[in-house]
Amino acid sequence: MGESVLVQREGAVSIVTLNRPEVLNALNHDLREEFITAMAAQNAAPEVRAVVVTGSTERAFSVGLDMAVSTGLHAGNVEEWLRGLHRFFQAIRAMDKPVVAAVNGAATGLGLQTALHCDVRIGHSEVRVSQPEIAAGVPSVLGLWILSELMGVSRTVEMSLRCRWLDAEECLSYGLLHELVPRSEVLNRSVAVATEMGELPPIAMRLSRQRMRESTQNAFDEALEAAIHLQKEAYSLGEPQRLAQAFLERKRS
Repeated sequence: MGESVLVQREGAVSIVTLNRPEVLNALNHDLREEFITAMAAQNAAPEVRAVVVTGSTERAFSVGLDMAVSTGLHAGNVEEWLRGLHRFFQAIRAMDKPVVAAVNGAATGLGLQTALHCDVRIGHSEVRVSQPEIAAGVPSVLGLWILSELMGVSRTVEMSLRCRWLDAEECLSYGLLHELVPRSEVLNRSVAVATEMGELPPIAMRLSRQRMRESTQNAFDEALEAAIHLQKEAYSLGEPQRLAQAFLERKRS
């Protein structure tokens, strides 16, 4: 295992930590591949009964795509990146064991989507989430799909097209979070919930997760293909690149 993802055990629960605190756990190639490997290893380990996914800094669970990756994307390579994202999210979906997200801070874009692919999400009152892809000139497709699955089309459209931040209470009422606990208790509570779920009959858990995965797999795969098509068009027209460059220039000034 590299440095971008850390794994530790607490009883029968593995804690998988997104560990790029200097960029608020933003997703790059290394984190993506290390996470895929880590999740497969936990799934294969018979002593592991459940997994908790969290971030390494209180400021953020994950702020989504690393700007260093974003500025390097173009029409010729965005499909490769998106297919890698499909494998990243599928690493959660493919688990035979329950997965709990300890949402310890802000979750935006791909970071939010990572949490939403988990079975249960626990946060605190200061957690905020957003789906800001359109503001970056990137069509919102994979995020649109998972948000629609969890909180319905109307709320998803309003949130995504406005690139609006949702506070913790909205997340709770919309089903994006399942519990709010004090900030200091997010990880402990997530481990406790994961432990409870891990003590349930494992065959029934595996088969239930399998059915849940099967019932949404075609739609998830179709969302990926749509994302490839639409993001290729966006990058061929240059809007994401222009906005990413403008962001970097503002950051330097």
